[in-house]
Amino acid sequence: PKHAGAQQPGMTGQVKEEVLTRFGELGLRIQNGQVTFDPRLLMRSAFSDQSMTFEYLNATNQWQTLMLPKNALGFTWCQVPIVYELTDHEFSIDVTDRDGRVVTITGQTLPGPVSDRLISRANAIIQLKVLVPHGALLS
Repeated sequence: PKHAGAQQPGMTGQVKEEVLTRFGELGLRIQNGQVTFDPRLLMRSAFSDQSMTFEYLNATNQWQTLMLPKNALGFTWCQVPIVYELTDHEFSIDVTDRDGRVVTITGQTLPGPVSDRLISRANAIIQLKVLVPHGALLS
């Protein structure tokens, strides 16, 4: 407004800090053009103790529903649902493309081309499932 100078509508500073903090807890990192999932600040209590429904807005701006199993946590990033599931094994990432094909990547890091497809919001990737070892979390 003319009488008050420049103002930014939307979230308050505190809300922005909480959003950034939460993504930090979830362990989302981009290094050298690759997305890494490193949820070492995430607590076990963040995971559901029962299956539940997760609703999200996808990259084509359509509401979608996803069933989360027990011991899972769901969120979106770049309008792609990401499901963390607890495992007794090592980290791995299942990448589901828009044709329904699933590619499993060993480890915590998406290769550059896959990271690019995720970040571009081109609807090329429709879901990521990250298997998170129990020992990777805060107790």
